[in-house]
Amino acid sequence: MSDTPHRLSCHCGAVVIEVRLSRGLDSAGRCDCSYCRRRGAIMAAAPLDGVRIVQGADTLTLYQWGTRAAEH
Repeated sequence: MSDTPHRLSCHCGAVVIEVRLSRGLDSAGRCDCSYCRRRGAIMAAAPLDGVRIVQGADTLTLYQWGTRAAEH
């Protein structure tokens, strides 16, 4: 796991997290959902013990869109 934490936030900035990626930024790739594809967003997978919620844990909810098949 990479020792360098990456600080990230949601679209509105209410939630801030720090993530330690198992392969660093080498694990980053393009998300191919319609929302991210239009915006050129990237994604990366992280183990649960590599994620720390810095701010906004009380605002987290289930996030779904489109067919509602994926749950985030």
